[in-house]
Amino acid sequence: MKIKADTTALEMSLMKAAGTIALRLKQMVQGFAYEFVLKASNQTPIGDDELYADLYNKRVTDQNWQSYGLEPQAGFAKGSWRLSLTGTNKLQEYYGDGSTNMAYEKAKDDSKAYNLGQRIYVMNSGPYITILENKYGSEGGIMQFTIDNVLAAHKIDLKRYYSNPL
Repeated sequence: MKIKADTTALEMSLMKAAGTIALRLKQMVQGFAYEFVLKASNQTPIGDDELYADLYNKRVTDQNWQSYGLEPQAGFAKGSWRLSLTGTNKLQEYYGDGSTNMAYEKAKDDSKAYNLGQRIYVMNSGPYITILENKYGSEGGIMQFTIDNVLAAHKIDLKRYYSNPL
């Protein structure tokens, strides 16, 4: 005795489900990554171009700093948080009060090129990090903000990105 069944509808349903799951997983990774950028930027101090005027002016007067081409204004540390799909250490320059929002929007845009299974690097390649940590950092230095960010990122509800596609 032979039993025949048409599984076309089931196969189509499974293919559609697989596509939906892949899309939602991709959006989950993207959402986590650019929310990480937002949290990192929000936890990075904007700086004070009056209090640390000498430091900011080194960006244009000191030969060691001139090569970076940075503007002598606050906000660069916040605006330097970015995503990379290649791990390439590339400078990103956003300054001022809007630097967090600009970095976040850029991260959202950059995450669109992400493919499921690919690595996403969250980075801040500002050349100031050692100086902030060792000499000019607030209590706990700049690295404490990064550590706080990593801990906060683990609290992000990933299921939210899966259940509510962007």
